[in-house]
Amino acid sequence: MKNIVFLFIGFFLLISNHVSSTNDLKNISEMKGTIDIYCTADLYALACQLTDEFCIQNPGIKFNVIKETETTKDRIFSDRNSIILSSDYNYFDPKDKDAWKTIIGRHVIVPIINADNPFIELLNEQGLSAEDMKALVNNPVESTWGSILGNGHDAPINCYILKDESIISTVLSFMNTSKSSFNAQKIGNSKKLIRTVQHDPYAIGFCNLTDIIDVNSQNIVDHIKLLPIDKNGNGLLDYMEEIYTDLNVFTRGVWIGKYPKSLFNNLYSISPVKPKNEIELAFLKWVLVDGQKYFLPAGYTDLVINERSSYVDKLAETKINLSPITEKASNSTLKIIVIMVLNLAVILIVLAGFNFLRNRSDVVSVSKSKLAAVFTKETVLVPEGILYDRTHTWAHREKEGLVQMGIDDFLQRITGPITRLKLKNTGDKVKKGDQILSLIQNGKQINIYAPISGIIKEYNKELITNSALINSSPYTDGWVYLIEPTNWERENKFFIMTEKYNAWLSKEFSRLRDFLGETLNPKSKDYAHIVLQDGGELTEGILENLGPEVWEDFQTSFIDTAQTRTV
Repeated sequence: MKNIVFLFIGFFLLISNHVSSTNDLKNISEMKGTIDIYCTADLYALACQLTDEFCIQNPGIKFNVIKETETTKDRIFSDRNSIILSSDYNYFDPKDKDAWKTIIGRHVIVPIINADNPFIELLNEQGLSAEDMKALVNNPVESTWGSILGNGHDAPINCYILKDESIISTVLSFMNTSKSSFNAQKIGNSKKLIRTVQHDPYAIGFCNLTDIIDVNSQNIVDHIKLLPIDKNGNGLLDYMEEIYTDLNVFTRGVWIGKYPKSLFNNLYSISPVKPKNEIELAFLKWVLVDGQKYFLPAGYTDLVINERSSYVDKLAETKINLSPITEKASNSTLKIIVIMVLNLAVILIVLAGFNFLRNRSDVVSVSKSKLAAVFTKETVLVPEGILYDRTHTWAHREKEGLVQMGIDDFLQRITGPITRLKLKNTGDKVKKGDQILSLIQNGKQINIYAPISGIIKEYNKELITNSALINSSPYTDGWVYLIEPTNWERENKFFIMTEKYNAWLSKEFSRLRDFLGETLNPKSKDYAHIVLQDGGELTEGILENLGPEVWEDFQTSFIDTAQTRTV
């Protein structure tokens, strides 16, 4: 019976895949038609650039780019199929449940400093808050680097801002100050502002993020650094705020909410209802993929790679309105699919009935086994007699002088089931702090760092075919490497003994809660999934059902910063 069902399903999938591949979205180059695209005045140049480039690549498609006016706005609201490019999230009434929107880019304003600023280390430790910046632009004569940083230095702060009304209003909003009190020196163009800051080690400038990006290297221009912002105003740049040393880390930080919302605007494609026209969908998908390269030259920031793919996936879920020719060609196939679906439904219902009667007790036991387990310090295994490292690895020196190492129980309870590992080879040399292992779960990955320096003499071959040993027996069967240490006498002093590990683990739980609170919206379904409602305890396998962007953030914000934490 099962073989018949599987054969039927296979045939059904073969037919449906053929139909979807030929009819879902035709080859863009074969599409023909004219589409109206509306846009707000600030995005008119960008809209023209995007549509022009798309049409060059697809000559059969034409666009009418219509700038919003009072007249066209009435037309937009009456046309339920219109697409609008806008930076206003609430372009339509927020109560309109049918309104659809997706982010296509960003306009980000940043404070910058000279890379040779003599106080850069202190700035990286504590950052400047909105209140700090408000004080220095409202009272530039009285403000010095010493008065802002509390180090007693009397060096003046020279504050500059691009002479652009949108940037000025954004910065005023961020600082919560008035235009009349704002005393920063206005500079007419971005190149002059960048040069000014490059030659002034005591300067702070405000400009577009795109103004400081080198188009060729896709990195920040020479002699310029992002000024770290103390977002929560506690006088310390917390690990969740450490996004300013690398451009890629920074843009991801903007995406997931680590950067002040008042300093950037998302750009949206908005429609009264979710678009279903195949040309519109093809254009929006192109904007999210190939079209991203046109945002930077237009003065806007493109999207993070993972963000692009998530929005493309949402577009892919759309049911497409096919053209009349395509509909006609697919009618006969559609009838076949309908009949097959009905037959399949009958077969599955019958099988489900048999399985239900036969396996009721199994269903109950499985349901109970899937109840989320509580994750607390008391549930973490902490064997005595081994050494623990801040990278959440452990080490134990054998009688022969080799060091056995693996992953601690705390980390495996966070990741959930590990499906694959990337291991070093026998004979490879590693230094303390080098990447030594990658934990992979269905494509999502976390990199682990070596707790000691040495030569890998052996790896656990059982993990190649049974990576779950990492989860079931992290301190025994799930060991990872045997290493011949090359600097043991010095490096073993940095390990944590069992009695201190418990105290350090309490801090790690606090860090974990902070990470989840910053990364996920506490009101989101994802957050509810990882926190038990009764008592607010965490659940095991916190990262298991979260996306790759959260795993990446866990890497940079939790794992990568762990080595700097004290016991």
